[in-house]
Amino acid sequence: KYAMTLFLNHKFAESLEIANKGLQKEPRNPAFNRLAMYNNTDLKQYDEAIKSAERFFNKSDKPDFTYLDYRYYGMALHQTKQIPLAIEQYKKAIDADSSHVELWKDISDMYTDINDFDNAIASYNKYVSALPEDKKTSDMYYDLGKMYYSVGSSKAKDTISTGKTENIALLKKNALLKADSVFAKVITMEPTNYRGYRMRGLANLALDPDATQGLANPYYEKTLSIVEAKKDVRYNPIIIESASYLGYYYYQKKDYTETKVYF
Repeated sequence: KYAMTLFLNHKFAESLEIANKGLQKEPRNPAFNRLAMYNNTDLKQYDEAIKSAERFFNKSDKPDFTYLDYRYYGMALHQTKQIPLAIEQYKKAIDADSSHVELWKDISDMYTDINDFDNAIASYNKYVSALPEDKKTSDMYYDLGKMYYSVGSSKAKDTISTGKTENIALLKKNALLKADSVFAKVITMEPTNYRGYRMRGLANLALDPDATQGLANPYYEKTLSIVEAKKDVRYNPIIIESASYLGYYYYQKKDYTETKVYF
């Protein structure tokens, strides 16, 4: 009880000391092994945390595992760059308590770390879909859209998971179309913010890289109107990006009057 009280008061070093004293007397005690894992993790002693976790999960008498046990073990594995094993533990945590939907976002981030964008997107979709409507934010959809955009706009084939038989170009096009639809939702949720329009511009530019169809035009025009009205030099890079695209589009159409307006 004393070791747990210290842990709950964030006195991790003191709690670990007491837990280790307990383990000297009862090395197979699940409560002491659990606290050793928790405290070592919170003290950022991740190698020791993993050793404690192995004792807790494999050498403790009748441990009753909770979602937090798997999460702490996953945190230690993540910090030691053992990403696939960390993901496995986080999934076990969700199986133990499915109410902790925020873990799907952590799993998505870890998949992104190892360039597995298919599973990163699938996990992030699980995170968003599991939330009640009033908890879903434009930031969440913005991040999801950027994932789709990253897959669709990347020049590297290895951004698409192996084992697929579909054409890579088609997969990337579908990812860009999905990004466009997700950014459209961002615009619906925050119609006066430029970022959703700008990202739709980027997604449509990736779909129409030569700007011959002008797919990105309405989104860059709206982006430009929003950021110019701010009269703030911090938005100059966005103005340059938008005006450069529009100037190039009209130059290709030989509409030199409009070209000069934007350039």
